[in-house]
Amino acid sequence: MATPLDASHFAEIHRLCFEDPWTEESFRALLAGPPVYGYISGEKPAQSCLLVREIMGEAEVLTLATMPHARRKRLGSHLLEEAIQKASARGVRSFFLEVAESNGPALALYAKFGFRKVGKRPNYYALKDRPAVSALILRRDLNPEPVS
Repeated sequence: MATPLDASHFAEIHRLCFEDPWTEESFRALLAGPPVYGYISGEKPAQSCLLVREIMGEAEVLTLATMPHARRKRLGSHLLEEAIQKASARGVRSFFLEVAESNGPALALYAKFGFRKVGKRPNYYALKDRPAVSALILRRDLNPEPVS
């Protein structure tokens, strides 16, 4: 699992993957403790990162990114698989995330892992010099709720 010392890796990956990247300080604060945890993969420097927030039996993918030159090597898939397995072992019931509806590769990845659309946030992602893009809210159930 990642620590606040890995914040620079997260920030560098984000800088190369997103128009409005999160800062190293933001990642350091998020990685400082529960309920947020992260994973990084790839040869040093890190090439892929995943940040998850887990609260009361639910987990949310805050960000998943892979450096452009390292894509299609299953790095993001491995991180997501590890996060899902560990969360399931802790009794997490479901995973949520938001993804730009225009992000075909991410949508394909999440579909492969059993995420399904449960909602939409219109014009959620503001883009430079382009119209805003809606976010799809995706969910994957892991462990069923206990029956009383």
